[in-house]
This record gives sequence, C-alpha cells and structure tokens, in this order.
Amino acid sequence: MNLKSKIFIGGLFVFGFTVLSVLSDYASFYSPFSNTVVLPVVLSFDLGLSKISTFMVAAIPMTIFYLCWSVKFINKSYIIAKPTFILVVIASISSVIYNLYFYKVGFQFHGHLQTLLLCYNLVAITLLGILYKLNEKRPNIKNCLGFNVLFFCWLGWSAYPAVMG
Repeated sequence: MNLKSKIFIGGLFVFGFTVLSVLSDYASFYSPFSNTVVLPVVLSFDLGLSKISTFMVAAIPMTIFYLCWSVKFINKSYIIAKPTFILVVIASISSVIYNLYFYKVGFQFHGHLQTLLLCYNLVAITLLGILYKLNEKRPNIKNCLGFNVLFFCWLGWSAYPAVMG
C-alpha cells in the first residue's frame, strides 16, 4: 500500500473522530463538542440537512486539513516535519491554556465531564510527545503517520471543547 493510501485511511479515522465529537445531543464523555467541529456545525445548519449529514459536512474541513497537511509534510524519510512539530506545539499549548481558562465555567455546567475532557487533552498531548520521541529515534511510517493521525483526531475530537451553559 502506498503512502497516499495510508494517509487516506488515516483521514477516515480523523473524519470518524471529528463526527464523534458532536454526535451526541449534548457534551458527553465520548462526544466532547470540540469547537473545531461545533463552529462548522453551526455554519452548516442553514443548509437544511439531516442531523447526521450536518455533522458529516462539519467534519469535512478538519479531514481536508489533515489530508492536505499530511500529503504536503509526510515524505519518504518519515521524519516529522518542523511545521508539523510547530503546529502541534502551538495547538498543545493553546489547548491547555483554553482548557484551564474555561475549566471553572465548564465545570459549573458540565461537572466532572470537564475534568475528564482536560484529562483527555493531557493524555493526547502526552501520546503525541511519546510518538514524536519514538519517531525521532526511529523514523518510520507508523510513528510519523500515527503522529499526524493522532494530532488531527485530537483536534477534531476534544482539543477545544465547547463551553456551553
């Protein structure tokens, strides 16, 4: 299987996690309502689509972002590209700041779910760090592509959970 096929399969995971983020009628432990998907959902409401179709349409921007980014920055050396590393660092830091900033309000409206979402994000950031270090030692398709897939799944699923009251 060639690299572009593997990237495409990774895109299916990104699409699935992005849809899962808003699949529930309310924020839940499996559906944390990431703002990266909530905003496209809100923008696509006027299209007159069914609920699931709206969620699928809203997942397209993140999936396209993943596909374009991966095709551009994953090469045959399988070393994680510097722009990818920088994007992950910026997203990780901003996600932690975002989650800490909205923690009190989120806890007020979502209770322990907000604590769980903060833990999801810390686990995802830790796993990204581990994959980065593994790839630094032994660059290969599993580590490099796994890093990209995990990063974009995290962005689409729980990186910036919506705080709703």
